[in-house]
Amino acid sequence: MAFGEPVNSASFVRICCGARCGQEPGHRALYQAGEQEAKHCGLEVRPAGCQAMCGLGVTVILPDGERYKAQETQEVRHQIREYTERKLRQSDNENEEVT
Repeated sequence: MAFGEPVNSASFVRICCGARCGQEPGHRALYQAGEQEAKHCGLEVRPAGCQAMCGLGVTVILPDGERYKAQETQEVRHQIREYTERKLRQSDNENEEVT
């Protein structure tokens, strides 16, 4: 698997964008940063309902279920990229074990 190829066809990142989140300053920019990074990494972004505690930032839910709060666009990008890199390492390790 190469970077930017789909992790798998069902892989998606969920980012909260409830009614309250949409009113928080900068949350739209965080969602858009997540969309851009996910696309670059071969993932899809889907909106998640309210995850509460909007003042702490948006909630990023990775395909494996891990959740993170992010207040900066770089945090959103970092979490998505880190997930993708971790999956690539796992895939490479599995391929090495087979050969």
